[in-house]
Amino acid sequence: MGAPPAERRQTVLIVEDMNYFRQVAADALSGEYEVKTATNVTEARQVLGGGRIDLMVLDLTLDGGEHGLDLLRSLPSKPCPILVYTAQDESEIYGEGWEELRRLGADDIVIKGMNVGDSLPRKVGTLLGKTWDEDD
Repeated sequence: MGAPPAERRQTVLIVEDMNYFRQVAADALSGEYEVKTATNVTEARQVLGGGRIDLMVLDLTLDGGEHGLDLLRSLPSKPCPILVYTAQDESEIYGEGWEELRRLGADDIVIKGMNVGDSLPRKVGTLLGKTWDEDD
């Protein structure tokens, strides 16, 4: 009998066109998760088509004409939990905008900013079922 198979790390897809924010997200998540990245809707569709994505971190404003909302609208079914990754002011997101995002499959929002390196792993972990100790 060989050694038991290694437990598969959960895979997070980061869809972000700006290198800086893509790198911040990848750095914040790579210690705990397998990270794949896409810079536009076409790349995101290809990665999602390959399967085994446990969560998608999705920027709403992407270069190339199509945006994160276009990707959400085009998905035949929700492939995994979806965390919106945006620099928009929270007041612009919540309300009707958030209702549409929820209807399209978004589970939560993380705002790009000073604390994203802390808030992103926590929100991803929560959506993937991680439980937190009181001291975390």
